[in-house]
Amino acid sequence: MFVHTADVARSPNEGDALGVDLHRTGVRWPEIRDRIFGRIDTISEGGRRFRAEENANVTLYEGIGRFTGVRQLAVETSRARRRSAPTDRAGSGRQAGDSGDPRDRGRHLP
Repeated sequence: MFVHTADVARSPNEGDALGVDLHRTGVRWPEIRDRIFGRIDTISEGGRRFRAEENANVTLYEGIGRFTGVRQLAVETSRARRRSAPTDRAGSGRQAGDSGDPRDRGRHLP
């Protein structure tokens, strides 16, 4: 969204080569910022709400996460530090016959 705005702002520079006189009289940064972040914030909030409230197959951990070991994830939130192993839960992507060893992935497929 910023790129398109910048491209439009450059139009007066490029118009001269095409025989078009254009003049930039100013840039209203607060309007640009509010338009862009108004869209981004709405998209972000919708995604968060879907993951937190509308999808029973997803557990949302809001915070800063880092992998600490095999199938171990530490998430630091504003409330507490949590450890979980989300890939050990249902929906981990493992299928019957999958030992979890990356070398075994896909062996059960035709």
